[in-house]
Amino acid sequence: MKLKLALIFVLFAGKAAFGATDPTTGTVHGTVYTSGASGEQLVVPGAHVKLSGPSSFDIQADGTGSYSLSDVPPGVYSIEATAPGLIGSTVATIPAGETSETKVQLVGGPRKIHSARRTAPLRLH
Repeated sequence: MKLKLALIFVLFAGKAAFGATDPTTGTVHGTVYTSGASGEQLVVPGAHVKLSGPSSFDIQADGTGSYSLSDVPPGVYSIEATAPGLIGSTVATIPAGETSETKVQLVGGPRKIHSARRTAPLRLH
């Protein structure tokens, strides 16, 4: 009996120690980065990351530009990341019981177009 209890304990402890998740969901890990002047990857700390697919999630990258989300229903997800003046996106397939690694490269975001409107009538001479 003690041997059975010890075996059960080891199995549950192993599952907890290795971060096993629900086999019907997946996990996504990723990094948000931009390219430096020499083409090197520069992480973007605190970027906002949005996953859209079978479910939607909003998370924030940590101080190293990394993000992680577990218990994600399997499927194809659009991953969009933003930071002030920057935007980027990618697509990832998240299978059940597995971990998907992704990278999202940010580039200069859309610029607002300012238009001037004349309020006084134009006079022709």
